[in-house]
Amino acid sequence: MRGVILSAGKGSRLRPITSYIPKPLLPVGGKRIIDYVISYLSEACEEIIIVAGYMHELLEKYVGERYPEVKILKVKNLFPGNLYTLLRARDLLKEDFVVANADHIFPSEVWEFFPEGRRGVQVACHRRGTRKIFEDEMKVRVSAEKLIYMDKKLKDYEGAYTGLAYVGKDSVERFWRTAKEVFNRLKGKGKVEDVFNELAKLGEVKVVWIDDVKFYEVDTVSDLRRTWYEKEAPHL
Repeated sequence: MRGVILSAGKGSRLRPITSYIPKPLLPVGGKRIIDYVISYLSEACEEIIIVAGYMHELLEKYVGERYPEVKILKVKNLFPGNLYTLLRARDLLKEDFVVANADHIFPSEVWEFFPEGRRGVQVACHRRGTRKIFEDEMKVRVSAEKLIYMDKKLKDYEGAYTGLAYVGKDSVERFWRTAKEVFNRLKGKGKVEDVFNELAKLGEVKVVWIDDVKFYEVDTVSDLRRTWYEKEAPHL
């Protein structure tokens, strides 16, 4: 299994900090965010690929010096959304793979719960009620453990998507075909979540509940502050 880290965004909601340093290189708990992401992916993935865009030269330098085995791809054209970023790695992801965000920190224990088997398309989620779900999180509608729809604006939902997804070898071809269709239809503005929603129409996305796994998303200044000061952060 390979792991791809989506790391091309500008981190606009963390400005002015990210005007000088890309979000994956922000310090948390004595390390950089990207250190944690590479660390937990390394527990399950034979190869890790980072798709970088904004200030990619700084990320390339840092990762190249510390993780020479990690492959870095560059994105020159930054489209709205992250689907183009993922499509950049398409030629390297022909077997099963995990999609991860560069600003989501998981403990290695996540692999005890996810994925469930090595088949199909799966998304890791938290049930509503197991923790606080923030307004800007990607909510999910679920029925019989299958994704119905995901969107940040949902008012009626069963849980929240954690940003970690799996595509099995049996589903790789269909996933990329659908991703390309979505990208073209939305004229480059698509998100990876748009692909999941398209596949969900056919009942092809399994929701895996990982309620016992705590993760951190560093998307805003308040998120960053929480990872710095929260006492319940033993793995950071």
